[in-house]
This record gives sequence, structure tokens and C-alpha cells, in this order.
Amino acid sequence: MVADLELCFGTIYHADFAQLIDAAAFAGFDAITVTPGMVEASGLSGPAARALLRDAGVRVTNIDGFGSGLPGIPSGDDLLKY
Repeated sequence: MVADLELCFGTIYHADFAQLIDAAAFAGFDAITVTPGMVEASGLSGPAARALLRDAGVRVTNIDGFGSGLPGIPSGDDLLKY
């Protein structure tokens, strides 16, 4: 059995739902992970979101309820120090 190639939502942190789907399809990924907030923020209905995924040939394999980094992890300009 061959494992799916999956693009994690956090890999392209500022991508919205549609952009993540487009990036995954363009790069040859089979699937994406998303957060509930990402799908909700897209404003798409369930059927419209599924159609977008189907048309791109991409599946959602995980809806990650943990939608951000752990508290205390540097972000933004603070990351430039590392």
C-alpha cells in the first residue's frame, strides 16, 4: 500500500482553504489537513467545499482541532532571531 502525500495546513501558514487546495493540487499532493476555523472562514458551504476539493483531486485526511502553535512558541518577527 502506498501512503498518500499529505500537505499539512501549517506548512503554508497564511494560505486560506482554497489556496491550500490549489497549492496541494499544483504540487501533486493527494490530501490536505485543515482546521475547523479554516473551513469556516472560507465561507463555503459543505457541498461547495467538497466540490472544490473534488475538482482539484485533493482530499481532506485530517481536521486538526489544534489550529495553532503551542503557547510560547515564537511567531512573526520573533522568529527572525532564530
